[in-house]
Amino acid sequence: MNKIFLILLMIFWQTSIQAQEATVRECGTTEYMNALEHAHPEVAQQRQLIEQHTQQFIQSNHKKSRSIITIPVVVHVVYNLAVQNISDAQIQSQIAALNKDFRKLNTDFLNTPGSFQPLAADCQIEFVLAKRDPNGDSTTGITRTATLTTSFTNNNNVKSSATGGKDAWPATAYLNIWVCKLSGGLIGYGQFPGGPAATDGVVISYKAFGTMGAALPPFNKGRTATHEIGHWLNLYHIWGDDAGSCNGTDVVEDTPNQGNSNTGVPVYPKISCNNAPFGDMFMNYMDYTDDIAMTMFSVGQKARMDAMFVPGGAKFPLLSSQGGMYPAPPVVCGVPTNLSVQDITINSATLQWDNTPDATEYTVEYKMQQDASWNTLSSMVHTLPLNNLSNNTAYEFRVQASCPIGTSAFSNAFSFSTLPIPVVACDNNFEPNNFMTSAQSITNDKDLRSMIGNAADNDYYTINIPASKRNIKVSLSDLP
Repeated sequence: MNKIFLILLMIFWQTSIQAQEATVRECGTTEYMNALEHAHPEVAQQRQLIEQHTQQFIQSNHKKSRSIITIPVVVHVVYNLAVQNISDAQIQSQIAALNKDFRKLNTDFLNTPGSFQPLAADCQIEFVLAKRDPNGDSTTGITRTATLTTSFTNNNNVKSSATGGKDAWPATAYLNIWVCKLSGGLIGYGQFPGGPAATDGVVISYKAFGTMGAALPPFNKGRTATHEIGHWLNLYHIWGDDAGSCNGTDVVEDTPNQGNSNTGVPVYPKISCNNAPFGDMFMNYMDYTDDIAMTMFSVGQKARMDAMFVPGGAKFPLLSSQGGMYPAPPVVCGVPTNLSVQDITINSATLQWDNTPDATEYTVEYKMQQDASWNTLSSMVHTLPLNNLSNNTAYEFRVQASCPIGTSAFSNAFSFSTLPIPVVACDNNFEPNNFMTSAQSITNDKDLRSMIGNAADNDYYTINIPASKRNIKVSLSDLP
């Protein structure tokens, strides 16, 4: 009887541990990086250099504005059971969550306490599933690998085909995300900048990835990936991994010093390390709270991310990646040539180019030269009138031909400028004509410019209407 009770007790204990693992956030990044640096001292040296670069950037020019950075992502799904082979829709939901979190577009940002809202940052980073693989071929940005391994830890086995996982795509062109079953309560871990390229990226539990499907509360809002990618972009845990001693730091000035990690959904304010009155920034993505409690990165954390993407930064090569672009189509249709512009006015112009043999249609893209995005129109012939343009403005356009055998590349852009609004002198003609008795006669078919001197100036005119021209039209313009 005692043996049966002991067995039941062990089963109950194991079930309780599994339930706890599913409800408490556990990130393995710190332990993983410590082990990596211990085994490879050159990694520690490289990270020191990266931190020096980061501090120099922050002290010099981190407040300068920059354009949006788009990072190509490849998601490696490594599964032992069918439930672990998550759907494309679950993966897409994670990409959408990342783009909201890193752009401060998450609707739950409104839950951020008012004292911390001014410190929240739009990190100006977006993510897109890769469209081009390392060989230059089309891809969905998703790989799927069946494995005999029942679960993985933070030992990087999931990142190698030789150990039951999937090899990384080049770290200079992609963010690698591995999704698999993790054991020991782990729901994710990331590799800081400076680690080996072959293991660069983040690993996420299939139960904590995305916002649907196999993703389970309290980790079903995609914040585990947001947290781990924060590590990948050189962010530390917000409490400084000091086990509550109040002596650690995340090397960010605008995040309050706090005693230890927060879990669950804390009540604001959560005071620790004498950080009253506002307390811990437990809603920061780099804490351990539940997904529903996480809402923001800080301006200081954004500055550390920015340092990764300037010349000399660890992630700078990603800016030249072609992974987020579809492979260029083969040129099987002639590229339009001899672009020109005719009949330019202050707000219109006619675009022209040579006719391309066999072309059935042309795609025309045009924009103001300072704009980043193109406006798109189509034409069945090799001319296209444009209207509603801005005056005295530089434009450019390019043309692509479509043929029965395929589509050409776009031509080189051709630049032109609309005309400025003409300055026309206007005299106070025909004075005095301020009374009906002194009205001035105007001949038919006459364009007349005359100035109204002031608000009290009444101008009178007469027009003789002969029997042969009974219908007249009087147009008034530029009235005050």
